[in-house]
Amino acid sequence: MRRSRYRRLGLRNLFVVGQVASAMALVLVMGFLIMGLKGNVNRDAGFRIEGVYLFKLDPARDGLSPDESMATFTRLPEQLARLSGVEGVTFSDQPPLGLVMVNNSVSVPAASADPDAQTEVHRVALQRVGPRFFATLGVPLSRGEEFGDRELNSDPAPDAVLPVVINHTAVRTLFGDAD
Repeated sequence: MRRSRYRRLGLRNLFVVGQVASAMALVLVMGFLIMGLKGNVNRDAGFRIEGVYLFKLDPARDGLSPDESMATFTRLPEQLARLSGVEGVTFSDQPPLGLVMVNNSVSVPAASADPDAQTEVHRVALQRVGPRFFATLGVPLSRGEEFGDRELNSDPAPDAVLPVVINHTAVRTLFGDAD
């Protein structure tokens, strides 16, 4: 008498099937990730990336007072600019192409000739940058001028109008065809 042998689908076999399925999913995800990164390598970032080095400072973490922090941020660019091969030094509160949160509001007068038109409020992303930021990254400005040491060292009043640099999309959205 011959017994038929069949294999039951046990708990151990279910684990093996789960591991193989997970590994295949991981391989697919990694393949898509690599293809996406490969496509972005040759994309123009809008600024010069060759020879640009980034590092992060946190004076509060290092125990510096606000006055010591300001002195450090004033002195450091001058010291770094004296190093051999350094063409420009600047700073910002976020790295270029970093995640900047849209958590600020700006008021823009309505772009109409009507004096009773309402002021429009828009949500914007704000990135604070230092003097010569755009020149250091090789970003040309269409109009206006680069931020200088004057803007960095001034302590504006709470209701002061601050200088800004905005991109072409923001110009069209906020001001339309107006100058």
